[in-house]
Amino acid sequence: MLHTRIEAEGAAELAPARAGADHAAPPAQPRQFTIFTVDGETFAVSLDEVKEIIRMPEVVRVPLAPPSLEGLTNLRGTVLPVVNTRSLFGGAPVPADDATRVVILDRGQSIGIVVDRVVSVVSVDPERIEDAASVETSVRSDLLRGVIKDQSGLGLVMVLDAARLVEQEFQALAHGRAEGQGSPPAWRAIPLPGRAARQRRARPIWKSCNW
Repeated sequence: MLHTRIEAEGAAELAPARAGADHAAPPAQPRQFTIFTVDGETFAVSLDEVKEIIRMPEVVRVPLAPPSLEGLTNLRGTVLPVVNTRSLFGGAPVPADDATRVVILDRGQSIGIVVDRVVSVVSVDPERIEDAASVETSVRSDLLRGVIKDQSGLGLVMVLDAARLVEQEFQALAHGRAEGQGSPPAWRAIPLPGRAARQRRARPIWKSCNW
């Protein structure tokens, strides 16, 4: 009888522990990022925020636009602002070449960022993403979500805050329009590349993966 009572009490003590184990939070799932380079630096954006990747399209300049705005292009009937990331990060612009790509970010409003080269898509454990303030970077910390160290031999990878980047560029474009009040919106005042040009120069390349 005493032996039975001890076993019952032991089971009662173990039950809460087992219940806690059953309700333990599952491990965080790896996150996927698109990795690319700009002016010798390596950056990443969450794959969830990447709408598509295209070759450098034909763009038209916009009066009173911020210096980082490369111009506007017509992507399948949608006006797409294209941002020169080298200028945005304080570097000198260079002509586009065969490796140049435009990563189109979708945060309610689409915007394209010009990158020197798309490297790959990688999976990263969340615990490997560190606070951007913990290291010295060449990019303003308010444009970063964090940094990834020693990712697949790439060294330091800076994770861009796509939402902040899109917000900043649209605010700058709106400010430029405000300075030119009385004139029509920039994309109505200038001809954008036609259908044939955008099909030839701005075709999606996900299927070919020819990065």
